[in-house]
This record gives sequence, structure tokens and C-alpha cells, in this order.
Amino acid sequence: MVNFWLDVSLLVVLTALGVTGVIVQFVFPPGVAARGWKLFGMTYGQWCSIQFSLLSLLGTGVLVHVMLHWSWVCGVVARRILRVRDMPDD
Repeated sequence: MVNFWLDVSLLVVLTALGVTGVIVQFVFPPGVAARGWKLFGMTYGQWCSIQFSLLSLLGTGVLVHVMLHWSWVCGVVARRILRVRDMPDD
């Protein structure tokens, strides 16, 4: 269940990151021309802060996801990349 909810959370954060990326890139004018513009009561700087927060959250979630699947990652690397036949059972 932990993996399921972590994956759902990562999907939600990735979607929100995409939405904020579109808002920052395409809705607001570039650079200092965005001064004074607001969308949903938030300025360009606030949208950029939300985008950075979501990016940090996504990075942390991906790190936790890899940590939860670390034995699988090691097994794939050993068997498929390094071609190790017998793996010790840790």
C-alpha cells in the first residue's frame, strides 16, 4: 500500500508541476514585464516558488521510491548489466 500511495502522490505532484510550469512559461510575460501581473491572486514570484517547492517534493518522492525498490535496482544491475549469475542472499 505504501508504494501505491507514493506513486499516486508522485503522479499528483508531477501533474501540478506541469500545470505550474505551463503557467510560469506561457501565461506570464517573460522577465520584468511580469511585474504587477497576478493569476489567482499570486504573482510571478509566488508561482515560481510553488514550482520550486513541487520540484523539491517530486525529487524527494522519487528518492524515497528508489529507496523502497533498492533491492530490485541492485538485482537488475547485477543480473542485466554486470551479468552476475549467482547472487548472495542478503
